[in-house]
Amino acid sequence: MTVRVALRLLPLLLLSAALSEAQSPASSRVIDGHREGVTSVAFHPDGTLLASGGKDGVLRLLDADTGGTKLGIDPAHSDAINSVAFSPAGDLVASAGSDRKVQVWEVSTGKAVSVFSRHTDVVEEVVFSPRGDLVASASQDKTVRLWEPRTGRELARLEGHAKKVEAVQFSPDGATLASSGKDGLVILWDVPSGGRRRILEGGTESVRTIAISPDGTWLAVGRKDGVVRVLNIHEGTEAWSRQAHEGGVESVDFAPGGETLASGGHDGVVWLLRAATGEPLGVLEGHTGAVTTVDFDSRGRRLASGSEDGKIRIWDLSDR
Repeated sequence: MTVRVALRLLPLLLLSAALSEAQSPASSRVIDGHREGVTSVAFHPDGTLLASGGKDGVLRLLDADTGGTKLGIDPAHSDAINSVAFSPAGDLVASAGSDRKVQVWEVSTGKAVSVFSRHTDVVEEVVFSPRGDLVASASQDKTVRLWEPRTGRELARLEGHAKKVEAVQFSPDGATLASSGKDGLVILWDVPSGGRRRILEGGTESVRTIAISPDGTWLAVGRKDGVVRVLNIHEGTEAWSRQAHEGGVESVDFAPGGETLASGGHDGVVWLLRAATGEPLGVLEGHTGAVTTVDFDSRGRRLASGSEDGKIRIWDLSDR
């Protein structure tokens, strides 16, 4: 099924002139994702597979071209899956759940490799380090944990948030870890020592999602009030800030080249923004529920989005 992207005026950003420069509409493939809402999607490093997790506790590996299911683990968790992530080598996939566990699975067989169960509350996000030797998980127990993916052995417990931690991301060199939470903080951690380097954001609005640019210079922040901000990681200064969504920002992701930032929100739309300035490049519409997750493929030619409407859309951006 193909759905055209509607390019419309930007009432919140008040930058309709910039939208007139946007290229011709893209198209999307629609996939019936999960029995309940889709909470997380992630492209395999080679772009052939798409991992998805949902409120139904099911982990699916989909053919990224056809949308067909290559592997399904039902259930992977006894409660909702909140986050999925592939290892850099693509041989492992991790899933984090409301059952307080993080599971690591073999991509080729679906066999369980390890389970991390040291969190004492819902696990919101899981990510692999760039070398694949570490996993970071963020939890409502106010901690970030670092651990080994094949053994589940905990290496560090990072504490500094006053409320639940909602997002976590490694820098491209793996030396820095960023975390954000309901307390409005974005904290930068030194991975080798586990020490705190800097607090980038100190507002009152919950920071639901973060992303680090491919060159490691910029950090995108998506807040509960619908604001997207981009900050310089090294200096802590703001590059730009935009009221991008009506309702909370649920997910942000930089394209591999770093020139485009995608944001998905509670209003059911995905914005494509120029990463350097926040200028709107287009809006992807079609979901009938909140967009909970967005992810570019490794070449930046496709963007996957998942929604509370239970659908996954894979947008073709090759002509943009």
